[in-house]
Amino acid sequence: MKKIFNDKRFKYGTYSTVITLVILAILVAVNLVAGEFDYKIDLSEDSVFSLSDETKQLLDETDEEINIYTLFSTRDSDAIVGRVEQVLDQYRLADRSINIENRDLYLYPDFANNYTTEEITVDQNSIIVESGEKYKVISYSDYYDGSGNLSIEENITSAIQYVTAETNPVIYFITGHGEMEHSQFTGISQELRLNNYSAESLNLLENDIPDDCTMLFITPCTRDYSAEEAQKVKDYLTNDGRAIIVITSLSADQFPNLCSIMADYGVEPVSGYVMESNESNYIMYPVAVMPNAEQHEITQNILDNGYNLLAYMSQALRETDIQRQGLVIEPLITTDDTSFVKSDGGQSMNKEAGDESGPFSLAYAITDSSYTDTSHTTKVVVSGCFYMLLSDYDSLVNGSGATFIMDSVKWLDEDSSSISIRSKSLTSETLVIDDGDRTKIQIISWAVIPGVLFLAGFAVWLKRRNG
Repeated sequence: MKKIFNDKRFKYGTYSTVITLVILAILVAVNLVAGEFDYKIDLSEDSVFSLSDETKQLLDETDEEINIYTLFSTRDSDAIVGRVEQVLDQYRLADRSINIENRDLYLYPDFANNYTTEEITVDQNSIIVESGEKYKVISYSDYYDGSGNLSIEENITSAIQYVTAETNPVIYFITGHGEMEHSQFTGISQELRLNNYSAESLNLLENDIPDDCTMLFITPCTRDYSAEEAQKVKDYLTNDGRAIIVITSLSADQFPNLCSIMADYGVEPVSGYVMESNESNYIMYPVAVMPNAEQHEITQNILDNGYNLLAYMSQALRETDIQRQGLVIEPLITTDDTSFVKSDGGQSMNKEAGDESGPFSLAYAITDSSYTDTSHTTKVVVSGCFYMLLSDYDSLVNGSGATFIMDSVKWLDEDSSSISIRSKSLTSETLVIDDGDRTKIQIISWAVIPGVLFLAGFAVWLKRRNG
């Protein structure tokens, strides 16, 4: 018996067994601790199942009880719903005051009636975020952004911000002059909704500017403002007002009252469309100019991320010769000196005699800190890039125009707590391997690696046998 205990094979076997048991005990302990704390690690490349720092900060600052009701079917499986449930689980782990419950409409057919209105439809797979008497519904179509990426965190965090805020800002789009309905600016409307801005229409002939107006949004029109309407806008701006003015095909001769609003802040339009003679500065057509973003708080996001802007059929702007003291006019978007403005009546896409040469400014940020009876600070953004508002054109540069508009809104609204959370891709990149590389990988994995392991094991066995 003593000979057995002194045998080297017995010692090696006992040592291996003890080490194996110790490792197993450690793994079991780690698993139990991890299960107790419900801690998970997101190993996905795009951190699909992790919350952003912006969301975590919002949850840390929120004290209200929040209920999140999911209307998922318990009978059918949906891969996207499964991912959404994993994201929601991160909210529960990040803030224990968030209560998440599922209400299958097949089992609770009347539940959706509590949240359905003429404007709001609640369907299967919708998510309802509620706190107190306020709630917000996220539909299945809201799970994705315009590029097809998963934007569920952005929507849920936006909804939490909405239901926990005391008031929500309102942007008034001026109508009554042949303007497009603001709902047709789909990309901007979605961004405003995500950032909890209410978008309302305002006819200045029928109404004064409401007290709850966060800012005015002036879009291109086919008829000029009346003198009374223009004066309402001027009076509003003088009293710490905020406005975005987007123009196209505007001339002082045809639109003197609207142009007078811009002139009060030191800017006037240049008649005609901006074009480019340098092929590297436009997309397909000279009128589809790719301009430069200048250094400014509004354009910092665009510059940091290397986004391209598209100024399609844009109108140039310039500073007026006479300006009052207190105005600070900063260019936001400019063109190169290879650009030109096609003179009225010009048909050619090439530069002709009489066409004004660039560079031009296409957008300005204006701050007015003039002192009248009291101290006032007015902020205005003027842009000649109307097609940035239209998603069909803005999609050519992956929505950077909507980014520019929303960053302008944030600059104008100092109280803004806007949401800016990057969407997560649902697709994985495919690894493409040619035939030659595939053969090499097969030889290495099927022959070389097993052969090396066999030789190493044989060497250890031989050493122990002769030891």
